[in-house]
Amino acid sequence: MAMEVVWVHEPAILAVIFSGSVSAADVRAAARACLSLLENCPLYLLIDLSQAEPLPLDGLGLEIFSRWIYHPHARWFAYAGADARTQRLAQVRHNRNVRFFETRAEALDFLRQAARPALHDQATFET
Repeated sequence: MAMEVVWVHEPAILAVIFSGSVSAADVRAAARACLSLLENCPLYLLIDLSQAEPLPLDGLGLEIFSRWIYHPHARWFAYAGADARTQRLAQVRHNRNVRFFETRAEALDFLRQAARPALHDQATFET
């Protein structure tokens, strides 16, 4: 499986985990899955590329990718393990609300802090 979408802290933090060779179809599937969830609530998104080859250039240029990253309920995108080229392209595409981290743990720490005020039940972030 090259792509998986999983809750980290429902309903606020969602992880998109890419692994191995990632295609534009994988990026499209991730965007579709996230867009359906973004209709219901604001989301903070972890994009984990630590086990993936560099994202395909055509994946970041998809129209659905734009709808995903510019959705009004998309709060922050935290990329973990992105290569330099993907970082540059994502930075240009996002314009805002994007951060890059070496590890998944660093990205999740950032997202937990960013999402904290948006949650009613702070206990879900303890531990």
